Amino acid sequence: MYNYEYDKIMDKRQCIVLYLLLFFSVLVLAQENNENYEYNDMIEENDTINNDKLILGPIFSFSGFNQFRMGLGIFLGKLGTAGHHPIGYDYGIIFEYNFKQNLMYTRLYGHLTGGASAMLLGGSTVMVINNQNIIIGFAPEIGIGLSTLFKMFYRYNFYLNRDYNSYEIVFHLCLALNRSN
Repeated sequence: MYNYEYDKIMDKRQCIVLYLLLFFSVLVLAQENNENYEYNDMIEENDTINNDKLILGPIFSFSGFNQFRMGLGIFLGKLGTAGHHPIGYDYGIIFEYNFKQNLMYTRLYGHLTGGASAMLLGGSTVMVINNQNIIIGFAPEIGIGLSTLFKMFYRYNFYLNRDYNSYEIVFHLCLALNRSN
């Protein structure tokens, strides 16, 4: 006899393992080479870097615990590079799918990350699409953001239709296609 529930659990576990593998591989690839001490001294003296170049790339989103959603989108932002506690920002669009309720989401978001505590503050506007109608909502977000490339945060979704209100823990993994100078 075919056990559909077991396959759903295994699919979730495989997705989580894939995200963790992706996250740690990006951490390994993103390590900076600090052997150029003259350049680092120049940064400390001037405390300014050409930070005008925006980064662009795909973003992977996973939310679990209360909701099980996966998403893919595109982001645009700046990495904080100057000073001891750099602050960066990013914004983008994510298309998500809720596997429990078979709902599609389109989300526009904006995040401010960094500082001494690596804090993330942000918000998003979301549109839920189901078979009968479209519901609009807003979600404030707070959590931890490491250099705008990996973020883990809490989000509460407020919708015009209260039946869709929910909370979730979200993981974002941003892959920068171009790097700032």
